[in-house]
This record gives sequence, C-alpha cells and structure tokens, in this order.
Amino acid sequence: MLSNLRVDDARWNSVIVPRQARLTRHDPFVHVLRVDPPIPRGRPQEQVLGPGVFAPEEFRRRFEAARRQSRRSALELRYQGQSLKSRDLAVDLGLVGFAASLPARPLEQPVLALRGPQHCVH
Repeated sequence: MLSNLRVDDARWNSVIVPRQARLTRHDPFVHVLRVDPPIPRGRPQEQVLGPGVFAPEEFRRRFEAARRQSRRSALELRYQGQSLKSRDLAVDLGLVGFAASLPARPLEQPVLALRGPQHCVH
C-alpha cells in the first residue's frame, strides 16, 4: 500500500525507489512557503490560503478566494524551482498572471502538508 508515499520536492520517503531515480527535476505542485498573515475562511481555524503543497488547480482556487477577501498578506511560494514573493497578494498582478498560467490538470491529492508527516488521504 502506498497511502503515505511522498515523492515530491518537500520530501522523499520511498524505500523502494531512490531519490536519484527521479525522472523530473521538480514535482507538479505549488509550494506555498509563507502567507503572512494567513487568510482565514469563515471560521478562524480554517484557511483559504496558508502554507502547504497544492495542486495547481487547488492553488489557483484558493488564491482567487484570498484575493476576493482583499486582505493585505505577503506571499512566498516555489513552483518548478522558481521562487515568487509578494508583499500584497491582493493587488500583485504578477501573481495573478502566475496563477492564470498554471496548468489545469487534476492531481490525485489537491493539498499536502508542507512540513511534518502527511496524513493519509483516501
């Protein structure tokens, strides 16, 4: 069973396949490293956009929801080896263009933990 297998830029925990056998340089995920302050949803514990590893479609969905809230938040992310930083994600047109340029391909898991153990997603 491979339910906790992680083979992405954030970590590599395959005992069968060594990291050196990786076929691509980077994973297909958007790594959100920092959102300061975090953007809450309706309840204080939920976040529209916070640190994590997101499938491109999921990042775009959460980013657009965060922009609709018009809250001033700094954002730092990494995608395909490139880093992006913004002081205010609500007004940064570069980030809007970045989000629009992301591929629209569904991935098995839309959200992964940035740090620490990954919970099973079935």
